[in-house]
Parts: sequence; structure tokens; C-alpha cells
Amino acid sequence: MSSVPGDDCYQSEEDLDEDEATQYIIEQSLIQYRKLKGLNPSDLKPSKDPDEIFKAIKDGDEVVLNRLAAQPETLSRVDERGWIPLHEAAVQDNKKVLEMIFSASPPGAAQCRTLKGETPLFLAVVHGLRQSATFLLQNGCSPDVQNDEQDSPLVAAILNDQYDLAILLLRYNAIVDQTGPLNRTALHESAFLGLENFVYLLLESGANPNALDIKKKTPLALAAQNGHLNVVETLLEKGAHVRSESESGTVLFDAAASGNPDIISLLLDHGADPNLPLYSGHLPIHRVAYHGHRLAMEVLIPVTQLQAVKESGMSPIHSAAAGGHAQCLEILLKAGYDPNTMLHPRVRRNYDDERRSALFFAVSNNDLHCVRILLEAGAMVNQDPVNCLQVALRQGNYELINTLLKYGANVNYYSRVNTTHFPTALQYALKDEVMLRMILNNGYDVKRCFDCPYGDSSHDYAPWTTSVIKDMVFCEVITVSWLKPLSGQVVRIMLDYTDNVTFCPKLKETLQQQMQWPEICQIQKPLFAYPPNLFIMDLVSWSLNAIDQIFSTGRQGKGEPSCPDETLFSGYAMDSWQQWKIVCLTTMSVEDVEDLYIIGFLITGFLLFGVGGYLAYRKICKTSAAVQSTPKLPGIFEGIFRALSTQTDMLREQNRKLDAILEQNRRLAAFPGL
Repeated sequence: MSSVPGDDCYQSEEDLDEDEATQYIIEQSLIQYRKLKGLNPSDLKPSKDPDEIFKAIKDGDEVVLNRLAAQPETLSRVDERGWIPLHEAAVQDNKKVLEMIFSASPPGAAQCRTLKGETPLFLAVVHGLRQSATFLLQNGCSPDVQNDEQDSPLVAAILNDQYDLAILLLRYNAIVDQTGPLNRTALHESAFLGLENFVYLLLESGANPNALDIKKKTPLALAAQNGHLNVVETLLEKGAHVRSESESGTVLFDAAASGNPDIISLLLDHGADPNLPLYSGHLPIHRVAYHGHRLAMEVLIPVTQLQAVKESGMSPIHSAAAGGHAQCLEILLKAGYDPNTMLHPRVRRNYDDERRSALFFAVSNNDLHCVRILLEAGAMVNQDPVNCLQVALRQGNYELINTLLKYGANVNYYSRVNTTHFPTALQYALKDEVMLRMILNNGYDVKRCFDCPYGDSSHDYAPWTTSVIKDMVFCEVITVSWLKPLSGQVVRIMLDYTDNVTFCPKLKETLQQQMQWPEICQIQKPLFAYPPNLFIMDLVSWSLNAIDQIFSTGRQGKGEPSCPDETLFSGYAMDSWQQWKIVCLTTMSVEDVEDLYIIGFLITGFLLFGVGGYLAYRKICKTSAAVQSTPKLPGIFEGIFRALSTQTDMLREQNRKLDAILEQNRRLAAFPGL
């Protein structure tokens, strides 16, 4: 049995051992035919035409049989199955023919075996022929001769559900505890199959309820393992030991495989210990959690000690996650089990990836439901040597990736194998734009991809391969032959998430061969040459043009009367425009594009507020002119505008410098190189 919870961790090796033992027995029976007992092999002569007597037996042709019985060698003939005429007569429901062939057969024919080691009695039992079996037993046939698979006639009766024949064989003193394959008795076979009537019959005939097979399993363990409640009750009533242990654990641990809550409760009532671990550390609660036996787990949770779970080195949470059983996870979490319990190092060593958390099991199974249950319960996402996000990226499950990122998965993790200078997640997203944008949107360190230690110098070391383990830079990875066609698209997408970057000669040479190169050049133009957000610029420009038209109308004496402080308003508007140019152009380097939107809407709103205030003021002027009175600015407006007017000279000087910078960058923009 495996020492860790995982796929088929509880039964696969156990079943494999049993299958191997059975296969070995079968192979030995096929290559080493047992010698025929009671007859001299020289007396058994293969017949060129044995069909005549076998046909006569099948047809019940007594005339032909009487004629052939007069020829002794005829009754010693063997067909291709290793059968003699007595074997054929034993499987016919014709007692008279059997009596005729038996009396004419040579001595020892009753114990003669077929190529499979079957006696006439064995064949009669297998075919359920009570009369034939009774006749053979009455005439000295042994009820204990086994076939080549070590099955006795009694076991054959059990396997073929021949209850009357089992009674008959026991009446003729068949050995009730005779061992067969895997050292199992007839009671083992009956308990395994759940045949309550046979179990009771064998126990009444003196069968040992605590007999051990080759793996030290008792009939009780086999019955519990296969969920046969009535058989378990019968065996316990007859003195079966509930605390017996086999190589695969206690009887209660075997019962956990079937997950029958009634059997588990019955065993607990008879003294079974739920805190007795397997040699690997597993408890019954681990097994029911792995197999998803919800009701059985509810029985075991109250009686399982947390200290025993701690000493096992693993939590039932791990087992439930490994088995993919969401309901069991919810029950365990509700019962107080910690979703962040880590595997003990001795258990962890059984996994190549040295996994620790229950979350890793769920992610490895691509089980989104269990992953969400664990995360909602507070499971931490960055606890394993191999990052859970890395496993999800390798599987390509968008929902799973998004869920892990939502709960704080570290997108900038570094793998311990094939380590790179840039975070490992990118390696799994190079061919998938959706995954690439998912990791970039969640804070992937793009700048590390363009951090080349060689700068403008040539690269003088070997190209990247999957077998190289060192701090490999992005430009070496993306320029290999099988990734080069992806380089343009990958870099183009990356530029949406970073400021201007510098390409090393090797990366630049590769990018120049890609169809995305012109677009990359356009994005990489000098910082002030092209504003990044034309929407904001257009919006603000419209607002300022509206203000300028209003002031121009006032200065030319058109329209409504101008106000006394028109010069102040006009100067403020013009200086505000220059200030906005500076704000827009100097905030292009902010890493978060959303900041531009915030700044744009604030400035635009402020300017529109100024327009509205000015129009309101002009309305006041108009009203004042009608009554021939001189209005004054509201105190708050007057204070704001006069404070701003004092900065007019400074703003105009900044505007002149800015215009000079713009002119210089327009000249640089004429060159496409970076």
C-alpha cells in the first residue's frame, strides 16, 4: 500500500499483489499439469477417434455404451481436455449412464484429473448435479481433492452458489478449513462474496472465524471490506476478532474501503479502534475521505482524535482533495479541520514535487470545485515548492487560473527547475494570449523580461534549451527557433503593460523580422511625441476652445457687455490651458493608465466649472448694467482667480520650455529606429 494519499493510493497495490499471486498460481497450473492419480499414465491412450464413446455418453445411448464398455481400453481414452469417459459421465444428468461408466472404468478412475486438475466429483459439483455427486461420494470419491487452482469441491460449490452440494460435501466430511489460493478457506470465500447462508453453514460446521489468509486477513476483514453487513454481524456473533490486523490494516480500515456506515458503527460498537494507524500512517478517516464515503466519514469524525491525525502526517482534507470529493471537504471543514495543514516531510518525500497543501492536490486534479471550496475556507495559494499557479497554467484551465489569481496566487514565482531571469509563469503563456494577458493583468513583472545583462553587447553564450538549468534571460528564450515566430506578438502584448523599454541587440534583431515590428516601433516612439490618450486631449481641447471663444467674444465687444474683471478671466483661461498641456504631457510615464483618465476628467470638470462660473458672472454683469450698478466677484471666485493670476508669468515660461521640448521630439520622431 502506498504511504501517501493519492490516486488509487489505498487499494491499487493491494489488488496488484493479490492479482500477481493468483496469476502465479494459474501459470503454474498451466505449465505443470498434475499427474493423474490412481491410473498408470500408460493406461491412458489418446484415441484417434474418442468422440464415439463421448458422444454415446452425451446422448445416453446405453446400447452403444454396453458395446464399448466391453472394450477396457475405450474407457481409458483421453480427449483434448484431458477428460476420460468418467469425467463426461459425471457432468451428464443421467445417473444410470454414470453408474454404467463408473463400474466399467479401471480402478482409480474416480480420482483421475483433467488437464485443469478436476476430478469427476469436482465437475459434478461445478455443474450442480447433486445425484451424480452423491453417487461419486458414496463410491469413495474424496471431497477434498483440489484442482490446479487449489479450489476444493467445497469451494467450487460456494463459488457456484450450490448450497445443497455444500451441505452434501460437509456431510461426507469435507475439510471445512482446507486452505486454497492465497491460503484462504471456504469461509474466506463465502465472506468475501457476502453469502450469508454459506457463512452460517460453515460456522455451524466448525469453521474457524479467525482463520488468516496469506495477507493475514480474516473472513471478517473481507466481509467488512466488501460491505456485507449481515455477514459481519454473523461473524461477530460467532466470535470473530474485531481488532485483528492484516498487512493492509485493521478490520475497521478494511471497512472504510466499502464506506458502509452501518458496518463501521457495528465495528466501533464491538471495540474497533479508529485511531490505530496503518504502518504508512493512514487512519480509517483518511480512507473514507479519499473514497468519498460521506456518511461513513460523519461516523468517524467524532471518534477520531486530532492528535492521531497529526501523528499520521496528513489531514483528511488532503485525502478528500486527492479523491476529488467536494462534499467530504465541506464536512471536514465544517468539523474544524484546517485547510492549511501541510503534509509532514516524511509523507512529502513520497512525491517528486514535494507537495504540501491540500490545495495542490485539488489543482493537480484540475478540480475547480474543490479548489474554490478550499480557497473560500482560507487556503493559502503559495505554500508549495511547485506553485499551484504553475500547475494550473500547465493545464491551461482559464477558470482555475483566474480563481487562483483572484485569491492572491504569486504570478511572479520562480521555478526551481529551468530557472529563468524572468518569472516562470510566462513560459506557459507564450502561445496563449488569454493566459498571457491574465498574468500581465495581475502584476507580472514585465520589466524583468527586458533586463538583459549584456545591454548593447553581443551574447556570447549557448542558446537556451530545455535541459539547461541556469538564470536564462528572456531574450535568449524567445529567440530560439521554435519560439521566434511568437516573439513579435508576445513583445507587442507586453508593451501594453509597461513604459518604454530597451531591446538588446539579439532581441531587436529577432523582432525586426516579425510582422509586429512597425507597431512596436510606433509604441516605442519618444515619450512626448504622441500623447497616449487622444480622448482626454480632445475633450479638454474642446472645453478650452469653448472658453477661448467666450473670452474672444467679450474682448471684441460682441454680444453681451464685458465684465469689469474680464482680463483676469481671460488670463486665467489661457494659463489654465498651458497648465493642462504640462499636466497631460508629463503624466504619460505613469505606470497605471487609469491615472490619466482620473486626471483628465478632473481637469476637464474643473474647466467646465470655470466656464459655468464665468457665464454666471456675465449674467450678473448684464443684470448690473441694466440697473447701472457695478457687480463684484463672489468672494470665493475672486480669491481663486486672483491667486491663479499671480502664477501667470511662471506658467507662460513653462509653456515656452515645453514648446521647445515638443519641437525637439518632433524632429526625433522622424527616425523609425529605437
